[in-house]
Amino acid sequence: CEYGCWDINACNFDESTTFECVECCTYPEENFDCNGNCLFETDCLGVCGGNTFVDDCGVCGGPGPIVWYFDGNNDGVPDPYIPPYISCEDPGVFWIVDTETIIEYGCIDPLACNYDSEATVNNNSCLYAEIGYDCDGVCLSDLDSDGICDEYDNCNDYNNDLICDDDCIDNNENNICDQFEVFGCIDEVACNYNEEATTDDGSCQYAETGFDCENNCFDDDGDGVCNIDEILGCIFENACNYNPEATEYDFSCLYITDENLDCFGNCLNDADGDGVCDENEIFGCLDPIACNYNSLTTEFIFCDYETCSGCTDPWASNFNENATLDDGTCELGPWDYEISSCNMTVAFPESTPILINGNPIQIGDWIGAFYLNENNEFECGGSVSWSGQGTNIAIWGSDSNDGNGFEEGEEIFWFVFNNEEGLMNEATMEMSCLDSEYQNIYVCNSLCSATSLLTGSSFSQEITLNQGWNLWSTYIEPSDLNMESIFAPIIDDIVIIKNETGLVYWPMFGINTIGNIQNGKGYQVKVLNNTILNITGLLIPYNYELNLDNGWGIMAYLHPECNSAPEMMSPVVEQLIILKDEDGDVYWPLFGLNTLGNMCPGEGYQYNMSSSSIFNYPISAGARFGDVYVERPVHFEEPVNTGNNMIIGLPLNSWESTPSVGDEIAAYGEDGELIGSSTFQGDHIAL
Repeated sequence: CEYGCWDINACNFDESTTFECVECCTYPEENFDCNGNCLFETDCLGVCGGNTFVDDCGVCGGPGPIVWYFDGNNDGVPDPYIPPYISCEDPGVFWIVDTETIIEYGCIDPLACNYDSEATVNNNSCLYAEIGYDCDGVCLSDLDSDGICDEYDNCNDYNNDLICDDDCIDNNENNICDQFEVFGCIDEVACNYNEEATTDDGSCQYAETGFDCENNCFDDDGDGVCNIDEILGCIFENACNYNPEATEYDFSCLYITDENLDCFGNCLNDADGDGVCDENEIFGCLDPIACNYNSLTTEFIFCDYETCSGCTDPWASNFNENATLDDGTCELGPWDYEISSCNMTVAFPESTPILINGNPIQIGDWIGAFYLNENNEFECGGSVSWSGQGTNIAIWGSDSNDGNGFEEGEEIFWFVFNNEEGLMNEATMEMSCLDSEYQNIYVCNSLCSATSLLTGSSFSQEITLNQGWNLWSTYIEPSDLNMESIFAPIIDDIVIIKNETGLVYWPMFGINTIGNIQNGKGYQVKVLNNTILNITGLLIPYNYELNLDNGWGIMAYLHPECNSAPEMMSPVVEQLIILKDEDGDVYWPLFGLNTLGNMCPGEGYQYNMSSSSIFNYPISAGARFGDVYVERPVHFEEPVNTGNNMIIGLPLNSWESTPSVGDEIAAYGEDGELIGSSTFQGDHIAL
């Protein structure tokens, strides 16, 4: 035959043919030989090499025992207090199968080669190693390393001479028969080490320390000096510990780190012998209270007790914040008081009106807070010297009611000491507190701010009048109420004065239909030049009752300091239509518009009321809100103040096309004269 199968694994292998025929080869069925014999175990289903086993319940390919759970109340939920039951048979009533329980079948014998740590039920698949072998088929014991386990090895040939050594004499029990022992030196570091020797005979010979077996010395660094002769040390001459005999550098060199010291740490220069080099001496004073005290001083020169001396008491009028040494010069004022564990703080902003008999308080004058003692006498509980700037006073309370200060809730009496005249004046204080609605009542740790402090019965006010038309008012009630008397000192600058009803004082024509000035009223005046009107008299209370009639009128401002217009007019905000100043700036509640900003002393204000109201100014908040900045037009000139004006309100929603912030709006008369201008700020405006 010319063609045949040359594959040795084929059933019809025939190497005698001339040519190979690959497609002619026939092969046995998987797991069978060419004669149809099964080469592997047949499983319980009769499959050759199959992997279906009989489970523990005797079922071929069965799931094995089932986990049953006790359900005593038939709610389908296993009873957690009854352990599960594993069985091939149904245990009966009240037992259910949890279908979510996962059963893992496998070999559960830890000694088996195919032990499965995750298996929960044995499936009789455990495989074990043969006796004498591990699971990888390696001998557990093979003393002569011949590949035959000792359990099955009938001949132990320890020296591999093909002669069994089981019955030899081995006196030293090293597993080598005495007749095969080789005696000699077995120490590998010895000069006469014998690698064939099996037993040491004490003949080992060693080289001398530092030399090899040929008596050559070791020289690891190749410097010609044997290792045993090397001398470790510092080899650099500029080092303090230089060793001229050293042959090997050991990094031990020490050098001078201070140019003022020698190698022994001694100063090269120390004139006074105090151990501090002259170059490092620190000259100064070691007295801690001296002005030039220096804790680092090594050489005393002198102590300065003058340049830092002064008054160190912060409550003194001559307190020196730079002084550290008190020289006993503190000026604590005309009154003594005790400092206790608690105080009340009252601030005096720089703008606070403080008047002594109508004149401003002077630098060096004193402000004091007093209480009545058990003898009904005034006792000081705190004082402060006026410095011309904002300041504060600490008012001290009594410790444990021992009478050394103010009691909680006690009334505060104020006095001002005129330092120049040496006179003490009782004063009236207006103040507001953050945590109390009461004025001039002592509360420990309370924080307050003074709005005015006035002494005496006669006061004065300066009112600035600018050239042209002005709206003015006063918080002073002069002793002579006649308008002619009030303006007599500046009569040459007066053109005309008008009240809200049109009555006038017209000096040129000798007309005075106004007659006397009225408390709480404002007036218009036209002056030829910038001038100042001085009014002296009694102080009108800030909360003096004003009758604000329906319609237009002119009102006075009665506080001695500026305050926010919305705050001051809050009692009548529901009836107030508009409030204007002499420049046409307005407070217009309906539109939430306030270009007026603050109401200030000396100014008069036009108002328009929807109905008549009785009005009292509220107490000052204790601090200015700050003027409202209104950007003035730069493209259009300022219109002339004629003393009469008309206000046009431009609500934000009145624009057909809303202007950009900064755009300017102007109004002209029929004659082309500019009569009003304003700048758009992104909200309601008034023109």
